This record gives sequence, structure tokens and C-alpha cells, in this order.
Amino acid sequence: MSARISHSERLPSPQELFSNGAHLATNTWERGNGQLEEESTDGVELTLRYDNGNRFDSSISVFYNDSTNYIYAKTQDIATEGESAGFRLVDYVQSDAKHYGSEIQSRYYLNDNISIGSFADIALITLDDASLTRKYAPRLVAPRIGGDITSQFGQFDLVLSGYHRFEQDHIADFETNTPSYNMVDAKLVYHSSSAHDYTAFFQVENILNELAYNHASYLAEQVPMPERSFNAGITYNF
Repeated sequence: MSARISHSERLPSPQELFSNGAHLATNTWERGNGQLEEESTDGVELTLRYDNGNRFDSSISVFYNDSTNYIYAKTQDIATEGESAGFRLVDYVQSDAKHYGSEIQSRYYLNDNISIGSFADIALITLDDASLTRKYAPRLVAPRIGGDITSQFGQFDLVLSGYHRFEQDHIADFETNTPSYNMVDAKLVYHSSSAHDYTAFFQVENILNELAYNHASYLAEQVPMPERSFNAGITYNF
């Protein structure tokens, strides 16, 4: 078991202070805030690990951070007039905030060649801003649970992995819920044994061709995550 206590401070970035214009990639109009003050955070993290040798290992971590003057990009309504008309307004503001979450990982080794892994994680940020109707920070990633089966035979590695992302209903003002989805990927890797080593891989992502949206994106409501895709490549060392 391990514990970590931390204190950190940071000054506002130039973007947070001086932004004033369109960000075409996110369809937002960012407005900086020259009155932003230093942000400080006190945190604690606890981690418990278990390992019984070559058969099973697991870990669980929980954390809690308390921030003063937490700087974040506050989502506003879509502008209807002026040069920012049609863009989603984003203001850099400050609020006291609490961050908390947990992560669990484990792996079971069936034998020297095959193992099964699992994981789950969740993270939330709540804001102490009286002007907010909803108290959650914008663009929070939803909890997920998943795992993988990894096999190694000779010079080949094969990994089949997947996870379930839950619906994100812990939303900020001017956000909507993001539906849950399932994501399954597969990857085959070949490691050469020649004097000049090379590695080749073939990967399939989103095997189920799920229609999925990333709540952490500014364009979560308009732009879905990639459909089923195929990738291949070779890395050569000389």
C-alpha cells in the first residue's frame, strides 16, 4: 500500500488570459480572462497493490484533490450576434473545485502465454460556482469498464481488448447526455528475430462499428468517434 500527499500551484496560461477569437477546430469562440489568479491544489492518493507471484496481480487507486481558484473553460450558450455569432462561447473562469475518482486494474495469467486483464475507472470534478445550474465541470469523461485477452506464441502477440463506456449524465450547463457505447479492438504483432530487428503489426479498431461520441470533445454532439478502421505498419531498427 502507498499514499501520496501533494500540493501544486500554477499560473494561468497565455491562452487562458488572452484568448479572444474563433477556434475553428472546435467551433468555439474562446474568451480569455485577464483577472485570473494563481490556481492551487491539495491532493491525496491511496494505492493498494496485490501480487501473488506469477499468477495474479491487481491494484486499486483512489484520489481526492481540493482546488482553490481552479481554472477551466466554462461552456456558454451559442452566440447569436456580433462577430462570434454561430460559435459556442467558451469563457476561461475560476472556481473552487473538488476532484475525486478511482481506478482498478487486475491481470490473471492462465499460463506463460495467455493472460486476461480487466480495468475500471471513474473521475469527477464538482465546482463551487453559485452561478452554475449544474455543478459538474464541462467535458468530463464518463466511467468505463473493460478488459483484454493477451496471448504470446513464439514471435507473435495477439491482443483482443474492449471496454464499455457508460452514459455520461454528470454534465455541465449547456451540455447534453452522451450515450453509452462498447468499443472492441484487436491487434496482431510480429517480432522478428533477425540481426536487424523489425516489428510488424495489423490492428482493427472499433470492430463492432459502434456509433460512439466522446463527451470530452467540444464537438461531442456533432462529430462521432471513428468508425471501424484498419491499420498496419512496420518498425525497423538498424
